[in-house]
Amino acid sequence: MKKLFSLTLLLVASTFVFSQTADKELEYYQAIFGMSKEAMISDFVQLDKSSEFWTVYDEYEKERQQYGQKRYELLLEFAGNYVNYSDKRMDILMEESLANRKSMAKVSKKYYKKIKKVAGSKAAAQFLMIESYFEASLRAKILGELSELKK
Repeated sequence: MKKLFSLTLLLVASTFVFSQTADKELEYYQAIFGMSKEAMISDFVQLDKSSEFWTVYDEYEKERQQYGQKRYELLLEFAGNYVNYSDKRMDILMEESLANRKSMAKVSKKYYKKIKKVAGSKAAAQFLMIESYFEASLRAKILGELSELKK
């Protein structure tokens, strides 16, 4: 019964993924770090609000969100159904996940170069370091919540 309830809950939740992914990420940042992502980046990278960095950052966020949404969808699907999947379906999910990570790595490289041009190598490196930290923290939070749903 618990598994059926969890599966139903995950299926319903997945229908709202497209509209809620960005909002959910904002909630996660607040829950994990106690402040907004921009505030954390501003503290870590130490650039003023008038810096061209923030224009490039906004471009990055728009591009990054599509990969974040895909990652979230894959995590939902995996956590909700993995025990029932064939090897073939698992291979497809893992290929999609790896392709998404590869695409995101390309985006990171692209924006490292852009940020370096407007704010320098140090700021670009700091930005990618904190983005990597955010990614790992969000992944852990999402997986933790999904594993709780399965119980």
